[in-house]
Amino acid sequence: MLSVGIITATTGNKLLVDAVMSVDRQTYDNWHHYLFYDGVIGYEEFNRQRGEYQSWKRGLAYWPSRIGGPQLQGRRIYAAAPSLINEDVVIILNEDDWFAENHLETLIALMEEKSLDWAYSLRKIYDREGNYLFDDNCESLGRHPVWCAENQHLVETCSYAVRTPVMTNVANVYNHRGFGPDRLQYDYLARNYPKFAGTGKHTMCFRLGGNEGSVTREFFATGNAAMKQRYPDGFPWVT
Repeated sequence: MLSVGIITATTGNKLLVDAVMSVDRQTYDNWHHYLFYDGVIGYEEFNRQRGEYQSWKRGLAYWPSRIGGPQLQGRRIYAAAPSLINEDVVIILNEDDWFAENHLETLIALMEEKSLDWAYSLRKIYDREGNYLFDDNCESLGRHPVWCAENQHLVETCSYAVRTPVMTNVANVYNHRGFGPDRLQYDYLARNYPKFAGTGKHTMCFRLGGNEGSVTREFFATGNAAMKQRYPDGFPWVT
């Protein structure tokens, strides 16, 4: 049974509780959750949250200076942490997103069944308040290109499950400032580690409005409509 290390970089955001609770509810139980705190919150607040979140399956660490900053959003932890953890598989979970209960189970079952180097899920889209809007059937589709760009492929950062030695090799993409490290990750993995597949299930829950450049509700509404016209008999990436 593969062990899973879940990595979350956080500033102590009030939305973190949704991420934490979703990990606790996973139907796959062989995981450890690492919360890495950015020093912007102060040590006293870190200690308060440690009392709230720490358990034998969840460890908290504090870095006494800035991890993130302009166009980084804590990603440097995602670049560094795969070299530090001991679990078999790395999964990233942003502080303001969360997982459906069967997220880990479906990813790990697929990786074990097909002896994959990595796997990915599809995602659901929610507004900033956590209300469900629709499934993403137009952008984060893995092997299938983004609806508005024939040569672009995307797997959302939190939709990946990657074997730890593989993730260690690719993790430096998260030192990239600005837009698109998850696109760089897909490009590198697809070219260098072709043993991969998608679960075909929308089990990653993506919250809109994470930053000023975050994709909009209208983007998905337009893209989903375009894809429905393109695939009138059903989406080939959904199982």
